[in-house]
Amino acid sequence: MDIWDTVPAARTALFVVHNGTTLDRLLDVAEVFAGDLRVRVVATSDLSDPFAEGLPEQVASAGLATVPWSEATARRYDLIVSASHHGPLDELRGPLLTLAHGAGFGKYAPGSRSVFGLDAEWLLDASGRPRAAALGLPCPYDVPAAKDTAVLVGDPCFDDLSSLGTGKSRGVVITSTWGRRSLLGARPEIVRTVVEAGYDTRLVLHPNIWARHGAHQLRLWLRKSLDRGLTLVPPLRAWRQELADAGYVIGDHGSVTVYGAALGKPTLLAAFPDDEVVPGSPAHRLGELAGRYDPGVAIDVQLERAAGHPEVTPLITAVPGQARTRLRATCYRLMNLEESKC
Repeated sequence: MDIWDTVPAARTALFVVHNGTTLDRLLDVAEVFAGDLRVRVVATSDLSDPFAEGLPEQVASAGLATVPWSEATARRYDLIVSASHHGPLDELRGPLLTLAHGAGFGKYAPGSRSVFGLDAEWLLDASGRPRAAALGLPCPYDVPAAKDTAVLVGDPCFDDLSSLGTGKSRGVVITSTWGRRSLLGARPEIVRTVVEAGYDTRLVLHPNIWARHGAHQLRLWLRKSLDRGLTLVPPLRAWRQELADAGYVIGDHGSVTVYGAALGKPTLLAAFPDDEVVPGSPAHRLGELAGRYDPGVAIDVQLERAAGHPEVTPLITAVPGQARTRLRATCYRLMNLEESKC
């Protein structure tokens, strides 16, 4: 508690922001403290993530108060929340809650066959003890390295998407995760194909693409499609309503594609590197179910053949509609604070 604080909060929660994707998930977590003046939320980053370019501006635009990493490591916090598992988390002091930052744990760490966020190298410290006081899981996973700390919390993003009201379906959402084998990396021409076919088209790109290449570069690359009516959706939060309103989804192995299919949106896979996807994950199941884009067939024909795949939902969350309640209970338990009645 600081003499300069107007509201003398009893607990302080520190959010560790690695990149734009984790920021999106941490804003979900922040909602569990709504109405409780006893809890203060601040954010920090050591800016070591490969996609941390522009991150301070993103955090500021989200309205989060921040502390520099040097200050964050100098004191103890009542709760630390991270939606990623890399970087010097061990330098921070306080009970740590770690979460997935997308639709389950679906990707291997770059250059390895280690499941990012689930294998021991991400979950254990140098002495072999669990890094986190609680590992928040969307579904029951067999995680030997965290068997005593795993907590079923569900997926707050999917819960929000499921509750968003939708109006008349607005054409096509094209979405791309990051990397050379993503939709934008492997099949960028599909954006122009859909736009030139006359569809109301909205492009949702992974925040890592924005961080790596910048908004100006993306608009240069997409100039012809933008001139013909393409909407380039901002990287933070806005994509959710766009996805809820979509008539069709064209994507890859990224979380937005998985969420869209689970919502029942007719989904077409334009890129899908099967060997990069973890077996048993929501993305893997979608890869088994969804149709694959064929450049030799008219796009309107392919979209009409596409189907939604709500059967993916049980792999995204085992407790639909309960994520806020379960996250809230976990956070307050770790802070040793009775839940607010607000």
